[in-house]
Amino acid sequence: MQLSDTVRPALVREIERNTKTDHGRVRVYYGTTKLESNKRRRIDLIIMNASRLNELDLPSAVRFNLDRSNWLPWAPEFFGRPEHSQYMIAGTLSDVEKTRLRRCLQNRGEILAL
Repeated sequence: MQLSDTVRPALVREIERNTKTDHGRVRVYYGTTKLESNKRRRIDLIIMNASRLNELDLPSAVRFNLDRSNWLPWAPEFFGRPEHSQYMIAGTLSDVEKTRLRRCLQNRGEILAL
């Protein structure tokens, strides 16, 4: 797997931990600033509310592309701090964002009902 120099927002969908080795991995969807909101808003989670972006310490609106996910080991080389911060940033989705994510997954046929 090729590592990138760019730190991108990621939405963690699942986590797994091997209890024997105590190693973990996370399933992520990557964020992009290419919103394509008219085309993708029903199938991807888009966060563009200014106050939420500020709360999540995101420098610009982001669309989490739900087309592809990737399993990554929970390790420093895969999770780092963005250029605009001294720290790695983690936040949780609001209830409204969770509902929108579920609706996007339902529209994709990945879950049956809300």
